[in-house]
Amino acid sequence: MAMGFRYTGIRVRDLNRSIAFYTTVLGMQVTWRMRIRETGGAIAVLKSPRGSQRLELNWYPPRGRYRVYRQGDELDHLAFAFPMWTDFCGNTAGTFGSS
Repeated sequence: MAMGFRYTGIRVRDLNRSIAFYTTVLGMQVTWRMRIRETGGAIAVLKSPRGSQRLELNWYPPRGRYRVYRQGDELDHLAFAFPMWTDFCGNTAGTFGSS
């Protein structure tokens, strides 16, 4: 597997309503969905008919592990793939300064 950007995960307040928007208005297709035991939430992964990128919709319950959704919480995560994570960390150590 080559290193690269794989998908964007965004947080949504209503999973079914969000799926309806992305499929009806933007023509995306749901590739799969599942419940996440660790968070008590659920995700749906969508794709555009002509694109290779994926959009992951993340829903967390109001009284779950994560704080209640607030305006500005839309970006949940960006996903990158690395063939060997330890090699990547070793090659980039010190490149961006210390934290």
